[in-house]
Amino acid sequence: MTRGEAGGLRIYAALLRHPHVARFLLGGVLVQFPYAMVNMALLIGARDGYGSYSSAGLAAAVMSIAGAFFGPNVGRAIDRWGQKRVVGVIGAFWVFSIAVLGLVLVLRPPYWALVAVVVMLGISVPGGSLIRARWREALREESSVMPSALSLTSVAEEFMWVLSTPIATALATLVSPIAALVFGIFTILAGLHLLLGDSTFEPVPLGERVRARLRGAQGPRAELGSLGNEGERTEAGSGDCGIEGAFASAAHAEESMILEGGADARAEAVARAEAEARAEAVGECAPGVAPTAQPSSSSAVERLWTPTFAVLLFVLIFYGAFQTTTGIAIVAFARELDMQAWAGTVTACFSGGSMVGALVYGMRAWPGSLWARFYIGLAALAVACSLLVFVGSMPAAAIVMLVSGLFQAPTVVNINQIFMRIVPAKRFTEGMALFGSMWVIGMSVSNIGAGAAIDRWGAFGGFATVVGFALGALVLAFVSMPAVKRVLEVGPGDGPA
Repeated sequence: MTRGEAGGLRIYAALLRHPHVARFLLGGVLVQFPYAMVNMALLIGARDGYGSYSSAGLAAAVMSIAGAFFGPNVGRAIDRWGQKRVVGVIGAFWVFSIAVLGLVLVLRPPYWALVAVVVMLGISVPGGSLIRARWREALREESSVMPSALSLTSVAEEFMWVLSTPIATALATLVSPIAALVFGIFTILAGLHLLLGDSTFEPVPLGERVRARLRGAQGPRAELGSLGNEGERTEAGSGDCGIEGAFASAAHAEESMILEGGADARAEAVARAEAEARAEAVGECAPGVAPTAQPSSSSAVERLWTPTFAVLLFVLIFYGAFQTTTGIAIVAFARELDMQAWAGTVTACFSGGSMVGALVYGMRAWPGSLWARFYIGLAALAVACSLLVFVGSMPAAAIVMLVSGLFQAPTVVNINQIFMRIVPAKRFTEGMALFGSMWVIGMSVSNIGAGAAIDRWGAFGGFATVVGFALGALVLAFVSMPAVKRVLEVGPGDGPA
């Protein structure tokens, strides 16, 4: 299936008809519902229990920082040991932490107890990363439709936020903060049931791949990649020339390094061990017998922390900052105009525009290279958000937010595609977790910067902060353009490598 064969909305229907896809997509979206529930319950519960929004804001900031710290470590564990084994444990701990938060909000112990609980809540199930990792497996032979799959995911996640925010607000304010937490626990259990109950497209854990090589396994999943480059098949199963034994030695070296830590050093050492093993095996071949595998020449493919990856993470900090500042400034603007009831509607225009943008963007194959689409989309989004500094009414702000949202989802889809190209498959969940962590750090930075600017200059200060963060994102993005362009033009096409 290609986007040319199934254009328009038909491509989304075709993706959802793909066996097992709808299940992991729905499960991954459901497991993200608790974020809004916990945030709103924390805001209302801490305000009522500890006397101020400042107390609630500090607790929320601590939770965000904890999430940014724990997220990559959770992702690394999932890549190493597998979704089913790790996510089940993380999900159980997340449910326990939410239950403890409910207990704290009811009993109202000293404030330090609340802070301790929100640190625990930094450990959560990375639903978005799990979905994208499974898309990578499901569309391994159909990479041309990956942009449509990512667009469909963005639509589903935006719809989740459109639903979860008002549900959380209604439950926390009209019923009780505890009701919002109970609803969040229910969605975790439902989402995990859908995700973990079907492992068809669960990525093979790194540890399992190593053990399979050590056993000389020749199954289709074990053959997905060579030791140094997962996208390259090898045929070392014949036993000719001692190649199989040499590969086993390299695999044993990889397993030892996995247990010792040092991910980037491991990847480079594995590539060296593999090359040495192949060279040794080739040396044992009888004259006239060609080796069945060639040495890998791309140990960099296994590296996560490349300069391009690091620069893009900094871009995401500024990107998350100006996105979050937009919402804060809209709330301040509505208060200045004494039209607080409009704040939610205007903010919802952004999500609505984002859903429409995702649907349209995924319907067809767009001309131009991925790197060019990324920079055009990011620039358009930054300029559109910056126009808020010129608005004088809530209807005008709603129009600007709607237009900004149209560029939001395509930009996120392009960022996801870039990360799929530059993040090695064996460390994909960890890479996506770092993606989310940078976004969270940007949100925290924006809360501090925008809050101070609004306190001093009102809503205009908030909108000016949006412009500042947007310019920062653009400057970093365009400084990194040559490196990003070079990396993306190495592989064939714009699909995931």
